[in-house]
Amino acid sequence: MPSATLELTFTELEQKIKNELVRGLKLQLVSMEEIMAILTIFSEATNHRELKLFCEIFVKEFPILSHIIEKEKNENQENIQFKIKEAVSKLIHTNPLLATKIAKAGLTPNITWDELVIEFPELEQ
Repeated sequence: MPSATLELTFTELEQKIKNELVRGLKLQLVSMEEIMAILTIFSEATNHRELKLFCEIFVKEFPILSHIIEKEKNENQENIQFKIKEAVSKLIHTNPLLATKIAKAGLTPNITWDELVIEFPELEQ
């Protein structure tokens, strides 16, 4: 079951990166030198946003990071879909038209939770 938050915390993302690097090392997708370079660079990150940004900036130098970026995108989309399902199930009894609109908007590729909340302020409740 997805977590209640839409994005991983800094610590969760940091652990996922480390896990992916270990997996990459085992599969020989990344060398120990590359892992050390990645960890050195990433040690400068002080928050979740910076850690994600480092992944995006250094993905060309370290292709293993593309796996991390893709996994996080997929997990974020799963969390958004979970939140939409939760909201629709609450609204369906009181406002079926709104629930249908939210469900339809949720099918938009790459939609973010923030975009949905802007379009449907009722989701903040």
